[in-house]
Amino acid sequence: MKNVIALLLSLVAVIAAFISCGEEEEIKIPKGDLVESRVAEARFFKGHYNSDEFGFIPCENARSLGQSAVDHLPVQKIDSLEQLEQLKANLRTEDGLFDYSTKLDDAFFEENILLAAYVESGSGSYRYYLSNMYIENGGLTVGISQKLMPPDICVTADMAYWIVLVEVERDKIAGVETFDAIAETRHSYYDEQGDFYSPMLTLDENSKEYYFVYYKDKSRNEIYGSFERNEDNLILKSSDGNLVFDVDGDGLVLEKSTNSDVSSFVKPQTSLTKLR
Repeated sequence: MKNVIALLLSLVAVIAAFISCGEEEEIKIPKGDLVESRVAEARFFKGHYNSDEFGFIPCENARSLGQSAVDHLPVQKIDSLEQLEQLKANLRTEDGLFDYSTKLDDAFFEENILLAAYVESGSGSYRYYLSNMYIENGGLTVGISQKLMPPDICVTADMAYWIVLVEVERDKIAGVETFDAIAETRHSYYDEQGDFYSPMLTLDENSKEYYFVYYKDKSRNEIYGSFERNEDNLILKSSDGNLVFDVDGDGLVLEKSTNSDVSSFVKPQTSLTKLR
């Protein structure tokens, strides 16, 4: 059974620093399903990272990369100020992260370590958050998720590289021998019997947000909002009405819709199959 690190570590400070191409801003990281109700600050900084350099940075989980259905992210354990300085040199930037790192010294590393997880993003518009952290079988794993984008937001076509820094107190992870980071995937559902113009649903179980795509006269339409579950149903909520699905194993069946626009183009009893 997974031991939630937040239950073991009520005083661990989690700091996520993300490097991308945007302006500096601060957000609150939502708590994941297995994370205690702590809220940490995430800071976004302007920076650049060349993916070719990943191979030159020591990874704690190198053997896991590309070796399973789980999307493992390169993660580096930073044990000393010297290792932090090397990380900064590899990033080739003097923004954001460097202001944060000036607050760290040898005394900090006597009591803490840093975990640096690397994320390659298909757009500089995407944002990420720390969605999970747990200890299992002597290993510490952090989960990183991409935030769902509202349908009215246009994303840029540029690549972006991010680094997520997590502070962990040494004495709270005694016995941990391995470190890993994973990109936690969202759950997607589609009409297995349909075609290109059939509806598709994406759920983010951590943030409890959804993205529903449907077509009318072959014109794509999207709904973005929050969802909730009860014993038998999944309820997609929106300002124009709700969609209620019966949960059928790993699939979903549309029971009813109070969204008149969706009801006109998505038939009741439409079945959606879990894609991943």
